[in-house]
Amino acid sequence: MGPGIYTRITPVVSWSWNMAGEPAGDTWHPSHRVNWPGVAESIE
Repeated sequence: MGPGIYTRITPVVSWSWNMAGEPAGDTWHPSHRVNWPGVAESIE
């Protein structure tokens, strides 16, 4: 990275859909939520 001001982005919650790569068709795939433990407490 070069010179400049940067902002660190730390995800607290992440979501994913259809990680198996199944065809979407007329149905909706369930979502998966991950709460990253300890991240929210470490952000100041």
